[in-house]
Amino acid sequence: ALSNATPGSPPLRLGMVFAVNSTATGQEDAGVALLNAYNYVAELKDPYQGLSFITDVYATVKTEGDRDVEVSDVVKLLRVRYHSADVEEILGPDTDYDTGRKLASDFVQRSGLRNMPQALINGIPLPEKSL
Repeated sequence: ALSNATPGSPPLRLGMVFAVNSTATGQEDAGVALLNAYNYVAELKDPYQGLSFITDVYATVKTEGDRDVEVSDVVKLLRVRYHSADVEEILGPDTDYDTGRKLASDFVQRSGLRNMPQALINGIPLPEKSL
C-alpha cells in the first residue's frame, strides 16, 4: 500500500488488488504481466515507481488507440526502462515476482465485488461512472 500524509490532513492510503487470471503466466496474460512487472519495479525501486510503471503502460496504449493492454506492451516498456531486466524471469511460470495473486483472489471473493476495475473509499464502492 502507498501512503502520503501532509501536516494537518489525514493520511491517504492507496491499496491495489490485482484481480488477475489465477492460472496463466505473465507471458500469457497482460494482467498477470502487469502484476509481475509491478512487483519487479516495486522491489527494484519502490511502490510509487511500480505504480508509475503501470500508468505508463496504460498511457502508451491509450496513445495507440482504443485497445486493451497486451503482454507485448508490458515487455516493451520493461525492456526500455530496465535494460538489464530478465523479462523471461520476471514474467515466466517460476518467477519470484508473482506475489499476491492468491491473496487478491481471496479478497475479491470475500468482498463480493463483481465488476472490475473497482475503487472503494472507506470500504464503500464508488459508482462505476466515477472510475
